[in-house]
Amino acid sequence: MRPTAGDDLAPVQGSRDWVFVLDISGSMTGKYATLLEGVRQGLQQLPQGDRFRLITFNNKAYDISNGYQPVDANTIERLLKQLESNGVSGGTNLFAGLAKGIRQLDDDRASAIVLVTDGVANVGTTEKKAFLKLLQDHDVRLFTFIMGNSANRPLLDEMTQVSNGFSSSVSNADDVLGQILQATSKMGHASLRDIEVEIDGVRVSELTPERIGSVYRGQQLVLFGHYFKPGTAQLTLKGKIGAEQRVYQTRVEFPQQATANPEVERLWAYSRIEALQAKLDYFGSDVDTEQAITDLAVQHGLVTNYTSLLVVEEEVFQQLGIERKNQQRVAREDNARQQREQRKQVKDTRADQQQPMFKNNRPSFGGGAVDPSIMVLLTALLASAWVGRRVNANATTH
Repeated sequence: MRPTAGDDLAPVQGSRDWVFVLDISGSMTGKYATLLEGVRQGLQQLPQGDRFRLITFNNKAYDISNGYQPVDANTIERLLKQLESNGVSGGTNLFAGLAKGIRQLDDDRASAIVLVTDGVANVGTTEKKAFLKLLQDHDVRLFTFIMGNSANRPLLDEMTQVSNGFSSSVSNADDVLGQILQATSKMGHASLRDIEVEIDGVRVSELTPERIGSVYRGQQLVLFGHYFKPGTAQLTLKGKIGAEQRVYQTRVEFPQQATANPEVERLWAYSRIEALQAKLDYFGSDVDTEQAITDLAVQHGLVTNYTSLLVVEEEVFQQLGIERKNQQRVAREDNARQQREQRKQVKDTRADQQQPMFKNNRPSFGGGAVDPSIMVLLTALLASAWVGRRVNANATTH
């Protein structure tokens, strides 16, 4: 299921506060100029009336802007030149940077933290639970932009989820600018929060994510799960926009069998493993949860902290009598992919065509260097894609 929040998430009144928390540790060498250029362009796009702070961190955290500053061209240029002259060095005290950024929040203004980092917290507080509690205790949205491949993505992703923000990988100044524009659009419109999804008429189980949180204008929510037996289901999506309760409904047909997208099985398994791993990260070691991750990974051919892939000669499989389940899965997915390519046409997979859940126009973000693949939005709040494939009397859906 893939709902996309649209234009009934109306603009909110009032100005906003932005706190940029920037990694200046030694690992940012070679990326720092890109970071600063993206931040410079992003600050220049903020409207008059907004305010910003610049926090940097390596072994310690520093308030470069000395409190909130108005969105003013001269102020922006002066502070960015100061950052350029400071350079990069030291370790990564991520907790100190976030803690300093969260201080001095104004309860009367919408606030957001933009974190740009490439590394792993290796100085000061590094326990994941401490980061999550820090964000749970404050009403602020965290938008995390990750540069490079060495970052602790599980930590960064969960921090953004707890704060109802979003995280994204960036590689150049245009990427940073595009993501900042996304964040400003999300902060400029109401969000759909306290979301609940109900499915009646078809039995479903193991939905992920278990906690949905909030959905911003233009943000797509992906919900995976298993369903049992085909049929027509009444799907209800509930949430709040401000103090108002909203309810959206549609009817969705669950097929007996759908083989066009067998990859959905592994996507569900991956999503389920991520949820179980997050539970372990927060509550600590648990034998049953670790075994559940292992079983899912083995069944669906996924690499985790508890499983790996081993490459051996073909005769070894025969000698040990190992069934080539992964090979069969790859062949099945390749075959489905070839069949989709042969059709050479775009297929509308929207599931609520007969009874649209949401009818308003799709939201528009205007100009800017935004990745089109990220900004493609559906015309409805709930746009389709219940695709199932039977597996031992169960079916995987998305």
